[in-house]
Amino acid sequence: MQGNPIVVQSGGSTKYIVYGILILAAGVLGYFFLYKPWREQQEATSNNSIDPNTKSGKAKVIATKLRVAMAGWGTNEKLMYELADQIRTEKIPWYDVAKEYYAMYKRDLVKDVQSELDSKEIVEFWRRVNPATLTPQQQNQYAQAQAKKATASVVAAATMNPMFYFI
Repeated sequence: MQGNPIVVQSGGSTKYIVYGILILAAGVLGYFFLYKPWREQQEATSNNSIDPNTKSGKAKVIATKLRVAMAGWGTNEKLMYELADQIRTEKIPWYDVAKEYYAMYKRDLVKDVQSELDSKEIVEFWRRVNPATLTPQQQNQYAQAQAKKATASVVAAATMNPMFYFI
């Protein structure tokens, strides 16, 4: 008994793979060429209405700068510390900064700060925002650490001075 030969068709799933790749490529291109520029324009528009002379305006400026410091692959810890100092010196309530941050970006500022900094950097950040948040023992440890850094920088500066070798 001779029957029909079995024919195996290839390429049936290939078209689905091609369609999947095309859909993925369209999604990536749509993100970079449509959504991302639109989102940046929305952020720029919301930032144009900031009056930096009011407490609310200052909170918006700081919230925007904090977002910039945390954006991208790395974190700009130096800028974050400067902003924390600014919050303290200008007596801007942290609640106002966090509220403006949430209004602009729909994200929780505290969670974003905690996700961007390691534990020592978080302590340093909060110490700069409000030194009273540290316990007396932490304040003493911080003061000792700062004194060690100052001593180390003076020693480094003395040994790096080219005139030091001629004396």
